[in-house]
Amino acid sequence: MARDMNTTYECNVKPGVPKRRQLTARPLHVAFAIEALHGVSGGAERVLADVSRIIHERGYRVTVITHEGRNGPSFYPLRFGIERVDARPRHSRRRKAPVLDRARGIAARSKIASIPIWLVQFVPMVLRLRRILRDTRPDVVIGFMPSMFPYMSLAVLGLPVKSVASVHNVPKREFGADPKRWNQNRMDRKMRRLSLRFSDAVTVLLPSFVRQLPLPEAAAKTRVIPNMVKRYEGPLADVRESPDEPNVILAVGRLADAKDHQSLIEAWAMLEDRFPNWEVRIFGNGPLKSSLSRRIRLAGVKRLKIHKPTPEIMSEYAAARILAMPSRHEGFGLVTAEALSVGLPVVGFATCEGTNELVQHGYNGLLANPRGGRARGFAVELEKMMTDAYLRTRLAAAAPKSVERFDPEVIADHWEDLIRSLVQVAHD
Repeated sequence: MARDMNTTYECNVKPGVPKRRQLTARPLHVAFAIEALHGVSGGAERVLADVSRIIHERGYRVTVITHEGRNGPSFYPLRFGIERVDARPRHSRRRKAPVLDRARGIAARSKIASIPIWLVQFVPMVLRLRRILRDTRPDVVIGFMPSMFPYMSLAVLGLPVKSVASVHNVPKREFGADPKRWNQNRMDRKMRRLSLRFSDAVTVLLPSFVRQLPLPEAAAKTRVIPNMVKRYEGPLADVRESPDEPNVILAVGRLADAKDHQSLIEAWAMLEDRFPNWEVRIFGNGPLKSSLSRRIRLAGVKRLKIHKPTPEIMSEYAAARILAMPSRHEGFGLVTAEALSVGLPVVGFATCEGTNELVQHGYNGLLANPRGGRARGFAVELEKMMTDAYLRTRLAAAAPKSVERFDPEVIADHWEDLIRSLVQVAHD
């Protein structure tokens, strides 16, 4: 059935209630699209759950579209009332994985083979997504990350749906030929760039990221929308050293090369013997889990453990004394921002994009110089934080205020302004 293009989108204004917070005659329908949610504990997945929840609470109809071929709950629960639709046939990933892995390897090496292999891999995905869009009929679809928005930008062609390419990491890595990021098929890399042209709008997390987009003309339709950081309602972290219980240095993040937990392990090996009342807890999962566990054994450290991800991570922040953030780069630094909101001072690297825009050296954390070696530089700043109780307390006191600008209501206003501007253009 064709969409009624004459539908009224104006609010029924009630006295004393801001216009943007009121329901439309027919609530606007926003779809959020991401490759997978089941069992995935990444930052973008958490952001999707948070943004979709608050947009739904403001009176919008919300659908979440995935393409994972599995049936299971989202690691970060979606709000009741949000419809979730998976476009991929169940178990198709499992049956085709070995064949696709071989095809990706060929496509990354061969310019000639890249086009037919891309067509075989992704045209079915585009058609499935298009069928979902025709069935659900959203006004706006927001594709999260390069594993989704290039294909969604094709799926909407010819449909009365506005599309947004939402970039959740450092753009120069997302759109480059980094073998550790996304599909390295030459055709897929090209489509990632072209999708910025096809999409009606683009979002990035930080102002400096706009300049990194590979198409200069995309800047005109790009919005900077940071991640939202929830207000922590519980007691703030008590960062005073305790003689009776473990003083925890917390690290949170995917066990992958970009997070550089290896440098944290090596730094802790330099410090552990001198700080018997301190321990390191790493919360995360990922491809380097076995390798990092082996490095822990080889380093001979006793008070450094890897724990599986937990949805109750805010409680872990509040119970810690320091957040260790040894990442090489961050799209936004959601873990860093959340820790600061709880009053937890941070040790990170001065060269880490994302971290260095949230942490001000000597104000709410310390930034290590990696020039003399990443592990050694990190150990120097970590030791300062551990030994100086006054410094730790002063940094902790400044931490919550430093992230107030990421209040969920403020960030939701940015998303809502973007959504309404796209719908207004469609109906002018």
